[in-house]
Amino acid sequence: MRMDKKVFVILLTILIIFGLVLIIGLSVGLTRDTTCQDQQEHLDENHRSSSGKYRFAAISSDSSLCSAVGTDILARHHGSAVDAAIATMICLGVVNSQHTGIGGGHIMVIHEQPKGSSEKQTMSLISRPTAPLWVTPEYFEDEPKAKVTGAKSISIPCQIKGYYDAWDRYGRIPWKELFEPSIDLCFKGWEVTESMEISIRNDLSIIRADPMLEEAYTKDNGQPYKAGDIMRAPTLGRTLQRIAEKGPETFYAGSLANDIIDDIADAGGIISQRDLASTKSLWWSPGVGTLRNGTYRMYVAPPPSSGLITAFILKLLEQFPPERLNKLKERDPGAIAERLHLIIEAWELAFALRRQSIGDKSFQTRELIQKMNGFVDDDYVKRMAKLITDHHTSDDYVSLADGTSRMFSGGTTHLNVLAADGGAVAMTATVGSLFGSKIRGNRTGVIFNNDLSLFDLPSQTKYSVNYMYPRKRGQSSMTPVVILNDKNEVVLLIGSSGGKRAITSTTYVTAATLFGGQSVTYANSLPRIHAEFNTSVYYDEDMPKEILEKLAAKGHTSQVPASERFPYLGVNQVIDNRACLECGTHCTKVCIEAVSDWRKGGKPDGY
Repeated sequence: MRMDKKVFVILLTILIIFGLVLIIGLSVGLTRDTTCQDQQEHLDENHRSSSGKYRFAAISSDSSLCSAVGTDILARHHGSAVDAAIATMICLGVVNSQHTGIGGGHIMVIHEQPKGSSEKQTMSLISRPTAPLWVTPEYFEDEPKAKVTGAKSISIPCQIKGYYDAWDRYGRIPWKELFEPSIDLCFKGWEVTESMEISIRNDLSIIRADPMLEEAYTKDNGQPYKAGDIMRAPTLGRTLQRIAEKGPETFYAGSLANDIIDDIADAGGIISQRDLASTKSLWWSPGVGTLRNGTYRMYVAPPPSSGLITAFILKLLEQFPPERLNKLKERDPGAIAERLHLIIEAWELAFALRRQSIGDKSFQTRELIQKMNGFVDDDYVKRMAKLITDHHTSDDYVSLADGTSRMFSGGTTHLNVLAADGGAVAMTATVGSLFGSKIRGNRTGVIFNNDLSLFDLPSQTKYSVNYMYPRKRGQSSMTPVVILNDKNEVVLLIGSSGGKRAITSTTYVTAATLFGGQSVTYANSLPRIHAEFNTSVYYDEDMPKEILEKLAAKGHTSQVPASERFPYLGVNQVIDNRACLECGTHCTKVCIEAVSDWRKGGKPDGY
């Protein structure tokens, strides 16, 4: 009988403990679910970024079709992160040729294990187009529009050169296999996206005025392609076949090079065999900025990219008390406006400094390179933070800017890759403006860039850092970012498209995620703002009116709906690996969160 009582007591104790654990577990679980639901329920269904969670590897890009191509390279071909990034970007150059392609260039930040090495390294690869040999700083003073559109605006494409150099160092699968999925698409066709339909509609008069553009972007009946239509690109497909079979040499010194020269000459441009043959991409050690008291290291590409400016903005925001930056989670419009005010001020200061400091690193003096590197110096950032006032906009740093702002760029794309072995790539590519120079090659099917538009003329600014010289690369807003922890593991991959809006949208989402406690999906779906040193604030039209009123009270009175100037305020791609790092080395959870911005309708993929 005593034994029965003893057993009863033991069982009762176990039940009580189990009940307490269950209650606590449910409490925690419900709290988490409520928080998630609390975030998600305030998102407009039409403005909800596409996200996916994966166990081993993930890719985020502007196209679900191309994200799947990259996943196939990783999962079925056992390729590296670099292999997947290249194959995905080749695909994007086919299905989103208004934004990127082999007639342009790119910048990569790579965290990967080189061939023959047992350790990962983090490097940046600059493969932006270079100015042709005939240019001078003053060349376009009498015809500034020719620098922006048309055959004379074309710089020497570096996309294929960059692909090869990255593959040669980090690739695991045959060169030809990187091109095969995209070649198939060129001949078999793909469904036109809503993003492509909008791009064609916006530039339809330009497309109709050029027979080669009209051939590519209108149907046999003369009507422009619309979302859901099947588009093909057989001429481009044959060009990709030549590159796949003969290697990059044919693009820069072979028969394809001759076709490229003739295509550009037919349109009135001047690109020589010497221009193409001398093209090269550049390996640079990335700029490094620390966050979260040194527990995170942010790797960015050096100039001509704006990576150091992005790092500067994030380090600048971190100088303020965490509770100030965390207020985006609050519903109070005043609290949100206070946080946005800090971000706007940081942007304006950064853009003012950018104009006078950021230019092709290969062409700068040692003193200017030291100044550029100073953007991630802790002491310098602390001094600059003192220029930002808490409650009202300041003019102290606006005077640092000089000249007029250049046109915005709409022809860019970004992708991220996180492989199962921890290799990672953040990559941004472009043809410049929407449809680049508006020149499409008759022989090659290539959309050529208009990267000469990125340079400043002496009449536009006194700062010579971004003047035009032969073989120089123009100042770029590209800002691919790789964030690692102190164990050299990937924390976050992020980047954006949209010209200078790429800088503001990348920092906006990164700050909301790392400092504001938001999920990357939620942060990437929120309405955005954009500001430069001209104090105008552009805003998504679903930005609450109360927040805009609070910002106006702080001196941000010049407010313009984004739709009056831009098609969108930046398009982000993000991969967040923090949950996997918290789970541990042998984690079996589906914990990689990949997000593609709703603004171009992209979707992530992975496994």
